[in-house]
Amino acid sequence: MNCPQCGLMNPPTAVRCDCGYDFAGHHSRLEGNSQPVSVESIRYPGERAAFIVLFLAATVTVVGILAFTIAQPAGGGVLLFYILLFFGISWLAKVLALAGIRGNGIRVSSNQYPELYAYVVRFAGTLGLTRTPEVYVVQQTLMNAFATKAIGRRYVVLYSHLVDAALESGDHDEVATIIGHELAHHAAGHVRWSVFLRFGFWIPFLYLYWSRRAEYTCDRAGLVLVNKLKPSLQGMVKLAVGRKLAASTNMSALRQQRETVSREFGPTLVEILSTHPLTIKRLTQMEDFARGRVAESYSQAGARG
Repeated sequence: MNCPQCGLMNPPTAVRCDCGYDFAGHHSRLEGNSQPVSVESIRYPGERAAFIVLFLAATVTVVGILAFTIAQPAGGGVLLFYILLFFGISWLAKVLALAGIRGNGIRVSSNQYPELYAYVVRFAGTLGLTRTPEVYVVQQTLMNAFATKAIGRRYVVLYSHLVDAALESGDHDEVATIIGHELAHHAAGHVRWSVFLRFGFWIPFLYLYWSRRAEYTCDRAGLVLVNKLKPSLQGMVKLAVGRKLAASTNMSALRQQRETVSREFGPTLVEILSTHPLTIKRLTQMEDFARGRVAESYSQAGARG
């Protein structure tokens, strides 16, 4: 019989699918948020405004290039050629890189790592994605993951070292948070618009500002999808200190460190020039967001009572 959750073919006598679905009880042992999640409701402050300004700036750039090409066909044609050449080479490089990942990595599916695939399918549906992205695990010593798109196909790529670190505790919640984070990049439109928004380059640092807030948004999404704070934090802590020290990290001391670092010029400049926020800021922002959601739920419960 086929599992209704992941599609895996199981023997007729099976009690539970590898993905966790219980055939007798007609439910999954996977925990977390099963209600639809609107990315708009959890977008980090400033992300939408930065997107609008970047989109307008990029539009002005594209219109300006086309107008210059029409007014000055010789010079404009050369400029347009080199722009198309640059993006053409970049696109080809990405397609070839993804081809390598598809050939050398292992795709997560209903019959390949079904417990991970169950999270992929569930979270994609919860986020409202009409098509489930292809997810691959590739051998890498870096602790990283990313979302991308090429030739109309959506991808999430998980580096093996990060997956190993997340699964080391025997709990899938940490890797589920990572999967949710990357799927949220697709649901929030970050992957779809990232190339076009780069045409707004003439507004200094705005693209980087938008990118950092996009990361905060997806951190929130991963937390909401798993609906557990500890594994969400642990997965992020491992990016900073590795697997062995993560469990003993003191969040109160980390918050004090953030306050100190936020007042210093060097770390602030590093963050301004980066596509990602400082890790210690991401951790404390996630904790603050979780506390805010708990306080909000209690407030709503009190109002109903």
